[in-house]
Amino acid sequence: MICDEAHHAVAKQYNCIIEYFRPKFMLGMTATPERMDSGDVFKKFNHNIAYEIRLQDALEKNMLCPFHYYGITDISVNGRPIEDDEDFNSLVSEERIKHIIEKMEFYGHSGDRVKGLIFCRSIEEGRELSVKLNEHGLRTQFVCGKDD
Repeated sequence: MICDEAHHAVAKQYNCIIEYFRPKFMLGMTATPERMDSGDVFKKFNHNIAYEIRLQDALEKNMLCPFHYYGITDISVNGRPIEDDEDFNSLVSEERIKHIIEKMEFYGHSGDRVKGLIFCRSIEEGRELSVKLNEHGLRTQFVCGKDD
């Protein structure tokens, strides 16, 4: 059995599939093996690592295109900081949208226009953020793992 995004193999949904097929051998591929969302992925694959390459090594060997990552620190909305479990309206508030646009304009230029990816906490936030950024004149497209 070949498991892409193998860091999810410890999740209940994956376990149902694995138990159903009862594979004699499993090959897991992931770029984030240290993610411990639901358990130990290394244990799931009997600590058998066929090949490992770290990000810096992959970049140096030209296996990946160079990129820049910028985390945008959240601002306070209505005088209080946004928390991880914040209500949806604060996540897509006008104040926060303006803050994100300001940071995009500062960090996002590669040539004559802003280019980049924005990762959101939820599908709902990503979808609404795309709508609001488009309303501000940016050309965005929302995509998620459920898309083809």
